[in-house]
Amino acid sequence: MKPFRKTIILRLVLLCAIMIAFGAGESLAGEKRSDMTSEQRQHKLDSLETALRRSSVPRERLRTLYNIYDLSLQKNRRRDADRLYQAALVAQDSIAILDALRIRTTEWMYNDSAQSLIQKAAELMPPTSYQKEVVTYIRLTRARTAARTLKDSVRSEKLHNMIMNFSNDNAVDLYRRIEMLGTLCIFLTDGAAGKLLFDYMQKLESMIKLLPQDSPGILRNFFYATASNAATFGMRSIEAIRYSKARLQMIEQTDRRYRDEGRHFHNFDTDKYRAYLLMLMNYTALTPQEIDHYYNEIEKLSATNTEVAEDRNDTHIAAGFYSLSKKQYHQAMEHLKIAADACAGTFKETMILKGLLEASRNAGDKDALIYAYDCYVPILEKHSAGLDQDRILEYQILHDITQLRNTNASLVSNMHNSEVSKRNSILFMAGICLVILLILLIWIVVAFTKSRKMAKQQIELNRQLKLEREAMRKTEKELIAARDKAREAEKQASDFVTIFSHEISEPANAIMGYTQLIVDSVEGKRRQVLESFIKTIQLNSELMKTLVNDVLDASELENTNIVLKYTSIGMYTLCKFATESVTVKPNPDVKIEISPLPGTNTEANIDTDIVRASQVLVNIIGNATKFTEKGFIRIKYGIDESRSRAMFIVEDSGPGIPADKATSVFERFQKVSKTSGGIGLGLYIARKVARMLGGDVVLDSSYTHGARFIFTIPVNMTGSECPAEENNNK
Repeated sequence: MKPFRKTIILRLVLLCAIMIAFGAGESLAGEKRSDMTSEQRQHKLDSLETALRRSSVPRERLRTLYNIYDLSLQKNRRRDADRLYQAALVAQDSIAILDALRIRTTEWMYNDSAQSLIQKAAELMPPTSYQKEVVTYIRLTRARTAARTLKDSVRSEKLHNMIMNFSNDNAVDLYRRIEMLGTLCIFLTDGAAGKLLFDYMQKLESMIKLLPQDSPGILRNFFYATASNAATFGMRSIEAIRYSKARLQMIEQTDRRYRDEGRHFHNFDTDKYRAYLLMLMNYTALTPQEIDHYYNEIEKLSATNTEVAEDRNDTHIAAGFYSLSKKQYHQAMEHLKIAADACAGTFKETMILKGLLEASRNAGDKDALIYAYDCYVPILEKHSAGLDQDRILEYQILHDITQLRNTNASLVSNMHNSEVSKRNSILFMAGICLVILLILLIWIVVAFTKSRKMAKQQIELNRQLKLEREAMRKTEKELIAARDKAREAEKQASDFVTIFSHEISEPANAIMGYTQLIVDSVEGKRRQVLESFIKTIQLNSELMKTLVNDVLDASELENTNIVLKYTSIGMYTLCKFATESVTVKPNPDVKIEISPLPGTNTEANIDTDIVRASQVLVNIIGNATKFTEKGFIRIKYGIDESRSRAMFIVEDSGPGIPADKATSVFERFQKVSKTSGGIGLGLYIARKVARMLGGDVVLDSSYTHGARFIFTIPVNMTGSECPAEENNNK
C-alpha cells in the first residue's frame, strides 16, 4: 500500500474514533460527578473500564482514562494517574504526557523522591511554552513541600539568600524569574505574611500576566490559590477578594476547557467552595448583594456535593460569617465557636476568632468575649512576634541591598578614577619615553657603530620573546582545550546516566502499557492465562526500573553534594512508610511485622531526613524480601538513650549471609552469589546514605536464623539542613 493511502486510512480511523468518543461524551454530558450517588459513580466506572478493555485506539483509551481518573476514588487516584501517564506515552501525545506528569505531581505531593523523578521526566520533554510551564509548576510544588519542613532559623537564612539572589539576578527568561520569585513568595507565606510578601506578590502577578494567552493556566491557578490564602491569613480583605475572584474565573475557564475536551466528570465543586468560603471570611470587602450571592452558591454546592456538605456542617464557617455580616450576633457566636474548634491550628483560626470577638462584643456576651480573647491573644502575640521578626528580616535585607548598591557605586567610581589615573600615568610615561627617545637619537648619531650592535642584540631579544610568547599562547590554548574537554566529558557522563534512566523507564512503561492493552483486548479463559504472563512482565519491568534507580542513586551519592532536610517523624511511621514503599512485594507465605524494642515508646520520634532514612530502610527491607521465600520479616525499632542513637533492626528467616561475605556485601556490585537477583547496589547505597546521616548499617553475624541488619542514626541533629559530602561520611 502506498504511503498516501496509508495516511488516508489512518486519518479515517482517527476520525471514526473521535466521532465515537464525541458520541460517548454527548451521552455523558448531562450527568455530573457531583450529582451521582456512590452506586451510580461505581456503575459508571465499571462501564468505562469495560469500554477501556474493548478499545485498542490509543487516543480513545487516553480519553477514557481521563474520565476514569476524574471519577476515581481517593484511594485509586495514584494508580489511575499512573495509568493515564502510561497511556499518554503509548499515544505519543506530548501535551497529554505533560498533563499526566502535572497530575502525578499533585498525587505524589509529599513524596520528594517521586516528584524528583517526575521533574526529570518533564525536563527531558521537548522545550515548549507548555513544557516550561509544567516544569516550573513542579519545581514550585517541590519548593512548597520543602518550605513546610524548615525550621524558623533556617527559613530566615534561606529567605535572606533567596532575596539577595533575586535582587542580583539578571535572567531574562520569564519562567526562571517566575520560579525564583514564586519560591520566594512560598517561603515568605509560611512566615507572618508581612508587607514584603505582598510587594513580591504584586511583582509575581505582573509576571504571571505576561505568560502566553494560550497557556494552560497551571501557574495562574497556582498563584491565585496561594495568594488568596496568604491575603486572608495576612488580614488583607480587599486583596483576598480580588485574588479569590480571579481564582474563580480560572476555575470556570478550566471547567469549560475540560468539557470541550470531553472531560465531563471532573469536579470543581470543592475548589469553588473554598473560594466562596474565603470571600465570606473577608465579607467586610463585599457588598450585601455579593454576600448573599456567595452564601447561596455555598448552599447550592452543599445540596449536590457530599464533601462540601460535610465540611460546611462540620466547620460552620460559612454560616458564622454570613450571620456576622447580617448582624445576627447570637447566631454568629454559636457558629463561630464551633468553627474555632474545628479549624484550630490552621490559618483560618485567626479570622474566625476575630469574627467571634466582634460577635461577642456586639451581643454583649462577656463570657464569650473572654473566651474569644483568651484564644485570640496568644495567636495575636505569636503573629505579632512573627511580624516583628519578618520586619527585622525585611529591614536587614533592604539594608544589605542598599549597602550592596552603594558598594557597587563605589566600585564604579573607583574604577573610573583608576582609569583616569592610569591614563595620566600613560601620558606621563609617554612624555618621558619621548624625551628618552630624543636623547637616544642624539646618542645614536654620536655612536652609530655601537648602536647598530645594540640594535641587532635588541632584534634578537625581541625575536626570542616573540617565540616564547607564541609558545605560551599555544600552551594556554592546549590547556583551555583540555579543560573544556574534561568538562564536556563530565557533562556527557551525567547526561548519559539521566538519559539512560529516562530511556529505560520509557520502554518499561510502554511495555507495561502495551501488555495491559493486550490483556484488555482479550476476554475469557485466555485472558486469565495472559494475566499471569503480564504479572511476570510487569514484575520484571519494575525490577528493571529498580536496578536503574539503584545505579542513579549510587551515581548521585558519589558525584554530588546531597542537602539533608531534617524533620521530626515517628519511628513507627517511618518503618510503615518504608515497608509500603518496597517495590518487590513479599511472597504470601512471608509475614512482615513492625514492633518497638522493649522499653521503647510506640510513638517515639526522631529528627532526621525522612527521604534518606526511608531509602535506607527500603533497601534493607527489599533485600530481605528478595531472599525470604517463607517465614517472616521483622522490623524492630528503639532508642539507645545512653548514646542518643535511634536503632532499626531488620531480620528475616531467609538463607542468611555467609561469614566470608559479611563485609563484601556492602561494596558496590557485590552479591552473595552470582545467581542472586539485582546488581549488588542496594546494601552499598544503604550504608552510604546511613553514614551520610551520621549513622551506619552493619550485619549482625551472631544471628543464625537468617539475616539481621542493624541501622543506627542520631536521635537529634543540630540544624535542619547540611551538605553531606563523601569525605564527611568516611
